[in-house]
Amino acid sequence: MENNFDITRLHYLERKDKLMVIDRITGRWMMFSQSVGSILPLVGTPVGIIEEPHVQNMVTELTKLLTDHGIGIRSPKKNNGLNTVILKLTKACNLACTYCYDFEPEDRARHMDKEIALKAIYQAIDLCAGQVNFILHGGEPMLVWSLIEDLVLAGEAYGKTRNVKVAFTGQTNLTRLDAEKVYFSARHHVQWGISFDGPKELHDAFRVKHNGREGSYDTIVQAIREFPAFVKKCNALSTITKVNQGRLVDIANHTYDLGFAGWDWSLFQAIGRGRESSTFDCDIDILIEAWDKLFIEVEQGHFMGFPIKPVLKYLNNFVDGPIDNMCMRSHCGAGRDLLSVSYDGTIEACDCIDPCSTIAKIGNMRAGGLNEAITSAKADIIRSRDVETLQCGTCRWQGVCGGTCMARAGGINEISDHECRLSLFAFDRISNSIAGSNALLEYKKSCEY
Repeated sequence: MENNFDITRLHYLERKDKLMVIDRITGRWMMFSQSVGSILPLVGTPVGIIEEPHVQNMVTELTKLLTDHGIGIRSPKKNNGLNTVILKLTKACNLACTYCYDFEPEDRARHMDKEIALKAIYQAIDLCAGQVNFILHGGEPMLVWSLIEDLVLAGEAYGKTRNVKVAFTGQTNLTRLDAEKVYFSARHHVQWGISFDGPKELHDAFRVKHNGREGSYDTIVQAIREFPAFVKKCNALSTITKVNQGRLVDIANHTYDLGFAGWDWSLFQAIGRGRESSTFDCDIDILIEAWDKLFIEVEQGHFMGFPIKPVLKYLNNFVDGPIDNMCMRSHCGAGRDLLSVSYDGTIEACDCIDPCSTIAKIGNMRAGGLNEAITSAKADIIRSRDVETLQCGTCRWQGVCGGTCMARAGGINEISDHECRLSLFAFDRISNSIAGSNALLEYKKSCEY
């Protein structure tokens, strides 16, 4: 076993009064007392090189301990193939958010044909390995509610015939919610995320109606108050821009007070309506400072049982490893776990990929379908991204970070500076905290359900 041990993958960090060993490839780590520090550099040394028998025994035992924990020897778990399909059911939206990443100037308010949507659902069920999640997206998907009902019923029925577990989730601005949608969603376990940017002055800065003057905050809050049980099962999702970047704690508290199930974020991406504007982009120093304040709130137990995903996603990856989060592993989910189908049948490896880029449009439902797209030359190029050839190749956090989002970085051979700097800061804070107390682990456990 020791002969297969790759000590070059190991990084050693002093964390409080402990010494942390992390495998930068697998993301696996262990904490040791400082007294082990003199032995750790000898880990992986072949038997017979070390002259002192007692030292050799200690090294052998320590090497086995590390390898049993997946450090220095094992590769990250590979994905099992397609498991998520985004269905962009419509380009229409009753809002005109000024930073919208999904609406280019040439776009028109058109809906997906039912035949295309059904074809995508049936093909995904046939291609997946036992389970698949369909994300109902837009535009505003609730504008085509009758289509949603038809697709959910058809997907559930076909999944049963193929012995495949089928789930539907969706993303909505909540302005078209009514009792019919609440009832159907509950009956068929359709989980919704709600686009919501925080307190009124923050939310209404960019999430406006088509007149460009009236914000959507009041309409959303009215729906929240009318259907609190529905909202209690929904996560809020905030787009982080220059306007709200410094107020992460305020946003988290506000979503908690309004009764959401949890809070997540998405950093502004300069495509769609925001392509040519510098109005929205974050200042990474301000964002990191705000994230740290949010982290302290979480660490001190102020959000027990309430998932603060801008912190929790880093914590989960650090503790559990880069397996389930397809956006935070070195082989991201684009064109592997994930495909996205646009209203016109265009297939993308991920809906965050710039539609004007050279890696956009890997296939079309009208000519072939999902299998042809996922096995296409463009999909192969996307999957060829190897962050080990980039600056990630020496980074101790590569295994738990994944090398930042390819789409947000701007290309398969690029790294997102914003995401990189935030990840470096976040994992440093998390590892130091865990070395000193169980507060974060207790918070993590409180959010598991």
